[in-house]
Amino acid sequence: MAAPTAIRETTNLLVKLLRLRLARDNDDEMLNEEQIQPVPPTAVDDESRVRLTIYLFGVSKSGSLNTETTQISENRKEKSPLGLELRYLLMAFPSGEDGRDGVLDQHQLLGQAMQTLYDAETIEPEELPDALGDQRLTVTLEQRDPTELTDLWTTFPELPLHPSATYAVRPVRIPSTQSTPFERVSERDVQVSRGPESEADGTDEDGEKSDTDERDSGS
Repeated sequence: MAAPTAIRETTNLLVKLLRLRLARDNDDEMLNEEQIQPVPPTAVDDESRVRLTIYLFGVSKSGSLNTETTQISENRKEKSPLGLELRYLLMAFPSGEDGRDGVLDQHQLLGQAMQTLYDAETIEPEELPDALGDQRLTVTLEQRDPTELTDLWTTFPELPLHPSATYAVRPVRIPSTQSTPFERVSERDVQVSRGPESEADGTDEDGEKSDTDERDSGS
């Protein structure tokens, strides 16, 4: 079932996927887990050992997920969950190597990270934490205009432009706290009474003449 921690759990899930594929402790050929972090690019400086970041930079309402206003759950009427689309900035940083080798390591790492998210493009419900509900999650590489990425990068002043990609993750649902009791009507009793017209002409509820009327008419 969806939970208010869904945004946090989505970020944790992406970090976990990247660490599972790209990080191994005590392996000099791979990163360690602490080098993959969900932090903004500005948190990575010359002294940092972080090599890969996955940073949540945008949250928007997903129109296709917000068409229903209420839903019925057992004996309660609930406001439908808020459907969201999350946008992440994936960025690789150079290794400790100087010059050309450090930059090439950076490019290789970005490619490996993109491969990881491409393989996880669709995540089935049984692979998701409970906070993300029971619907499959999609991780999609966005086709952004270069100027949009440049505009995004200007929000990080004094930081050189590094190779990066943006991803959209959907659907992420935040449940509502609005809930009211709802009683289902399982059976309705319908009472049929004799109307004034049937009483006046002597007919019963089935439209038949009464015995008294029949005798009177025959005399």
